[in-house]
Amino acid sequence: MINAASAGFSGAERRRFYRAKVVIPATLFLEANEDMRRTCEIFDLSGSGCALRYRSMEPVPDIPTHHLRFELPNRSLPVDFDCELVGAKETPNEIAQDLRFHFVNPRPGDQDAIISYLQNRKRFERTSFRVAIPVSIEAQGGLHQFVAYRGETSEVGRDYAICEMPKFPLAVSQDVVATFRGPKFRDEIFFQGVVLKVDHTARGGYRTRVELERTGDGMVDFVRKLYRAKAKPIASPNER
Repeated sequence: MINAASAGFSGAERRRFYRAKVVIPATLFLEANEDMRRTCEIFDLSGSGCALRYRSMEPVPDIPTHHLRFELPNRSLPVDFDCELVGAKETPNEIAQDLRFHFVNPRPGDQDAIISYLQNRKRFERTSFRVAIPVSIEAQGGLHQFVAYRGETSEVGRDYAICEMPKFPLAVSQDVVATFRGPKFRDEIFFQGVVLKVDHTARGGYRTRVELERTGDGMVDFVRKLYRAKAKPIASPNER
């Protein structure tokens, strides 16, 4: 039987930690067993616990040995919590359960990561960054087709990149493929795009803005995974 009091999930503790509505994919390990992993989605989060949607009617034991793992935009590695079930409710359509968990003896670093994220969500969830990433841009037609022009980004976002190029003879509206490279040779991502703007710089190079084909959050995830320490989140063009 679920016992919120024994879990220490008191009203005072709930008020101690700021709670927020979120959408964060997570992995729940039932009974802390690697062979009993289940996918779920956190929709309410605080430093002391969370609520998540588990799309199954499989019974979840109310024993204090479950384990939860998820990622936050302000951490390069996942956060892990031992947790115990303090509440369970079927969704109206009876195809999922809303489960509430209390974190048991959370590690300070992981708990602090949640608190920092919730207090600074606007900054951490921004999808534009000032960051230097090696880039090569190739035209997909015309005189310069398949010639790779190399430089580095000064700013990137979900659907654009501003690139500093020593040489760039391509014209505005040119279809291109832009390849962005990580710190290691094998880490790269590429997008089809189109040249939107080309400006001469004071140093004799070119500042080029490329609109990238929207394919989800591929660029954002690439930056957060490989350039987290160097990337500075900034307001997106729509926020400026």
